[in-house]
Amino acid sequence: GEARRWAKLVGIPAALAYALLVGDAPSAWRAAVTASLAWALGVGGRRADPLGVTAGAALILAALCPDDLARPGFCLSIVATAAIGYFLCPGREPWRAALIIATRTTCATAPFVVWIFGALPVVGVLANLVVVPLSTVVLLPVLVLHAALASFSIEIASLTAPGAEGATRAFIAASEVFAAVPLGQDLPPLSVPQGIVLAIVCGALLGVQRWRTRALVVVAASLALAGAEVHLRVTERPTGVVRATFLDVGQGDAALVDLPDGSLMVIDAGGSVGGGVDPGARVLVPLLRARRRSRIDVLVLTHPHPDHYGGIAALLEAFEVGEIWDSGQASAEEPDGPIATRLRASGVPIRGPPELCGQPRRFGEAVVRVRWPCPTFSSGWDANDNSLVLDLVFGARRFLFAGDAEAHAEGALLAMNLGTVDVLKVAHHGSRTSSGLPFLSAMHPEIALVSAGRNNRYGHPHPEVWYRIVAESCCALRTDRDGGVVVTTDGRDLDLTARRCNPRCRAER
Repeated sequence: GEARRWAKLVGIPAALAYALLVGDAPSAWRAAVTASLAWALGVGGRRADPLGVTAGAALILAALCPDDLARPGFCLSIVATAAIGYFLCPGREPWRAALIIATRTTCATAPFVVWIFGALPVVGVLANLVVVPLSTVVLLPVLVLHAALASFSIEIASLTAPGAEGATRAFIAASEVFAAVPLGQDLPPLSVPQGIVLAIVCGALLGVQRWRTRALVVVAASLALAGAEVHLRVTERPTGVVRATFLDVGQGDAALVDLPDGSLMVIDAGGSVGGGVDPGARVLVPLLRARRRSRIDVLVLTHPHPDHYGGIAALLEAFEVGEIWDSGQASAEEPDGPIATRLRASGVPIRGPPELCGQPRRFGEAVVRVRWPCPTFSSGWDANDNSLVLDLVFGARRFLFAGDAEAHAEGALLAMNLGTVDVLKVAHHGSRTSSGLPFLSAMHPEIALVSAGRNNRYGHPHPEVWYRIVAESCCALRTDRDGGVVVTTDGRDLDLTARRCNPRCRAER
């Protein structure tokens, strides 16, 4: 009746004031705007459709603050609100209605939570049954009362402060108890087929009503997810081919090399001069987990500069490592330095040039040779010119990973008459101190790849060097423009994710 309309009319400013009172949080505004829209429709004598109101609130909030659209919390709150509104449980016992709503909300948000956060907190259903009533019935009323009293008199508010603190501590403690449960935490990233299957099954579970049908959906989804997982593990551990993945790690180097016998070699681990984002934790570890890799057979540190070793600590913590190849310069010249200390502490066997030079390593039909610095590094040259340079041959194809080798190292490599290469990881991010014309002409790579950060402060690759690389190679790529690049070969053909090679040049080779 009329009393309900007046209550809804009064509730609109009260809801908006509440959003301001609790700290202007996006979730609070989402709840306040959603409630205000529903009540405004009620005041006008119209029925509030849950999905329509939720969509309207999302549009209003997105128009007022477009940046919220990129925030996972905002999107999840909209999905959860829609699920709650659409699946209201009138006429049921409160505890049962709360259980149903919590379960459906978890189901509705599961595809987004798993995809974005790599977790599916199944205990969240139970957490909602404990934490939500605690916050609704105890915490919020106590905090609102305390805030209201504090706005009038600090002395009076001091009487309610212990209660507000106690309620807050209880809420945080209850949340931490459920957050500590490992079930559903730290899941490996889903593949696209797995993500699609999860979205379909969650939608189906929300749509069907019969328990038998739901059980069949769960069984079918489990089989589909298991099949996709098996396929993923097979395809992401390729055998009989070499697959080199050159990662975009900003101003640094990192490459993953899958070898024909199933082994994995990681050459450098990115980083940045002066710190910044950890490329190991942000790029390498998630990608290797997405590829379902649990072991790195060979971890190569071409030289001890932070833009090459920045992510090594994260790799050593996350994966089993068979052995480390290192130039040895850091251990000899800075034994107490960060990278030398970290490598020793890992307990992983470390191989240096004296063990690696002249000792080809076979990985199935692929042969990896350390070409430089041999027989060992020279203290007369800096770390760049002492970079480990790796030569990988598989069938008729050759890869050369040049680290940050500069003019001195390039001259030594030229004297070895290595011949042409098919794939060249360009040295030193395209700096003018590397990639001299004689070296590039001798290598004449089919694919040349420069790893550099977008708008980096060094200007890499330097324009004159980039022109040389373009002129002397069939396909020149750079991670600051092309992103990550994957090159795969069966020993005869080259398959490239960025298909920009000159067909005539390829045919000539």
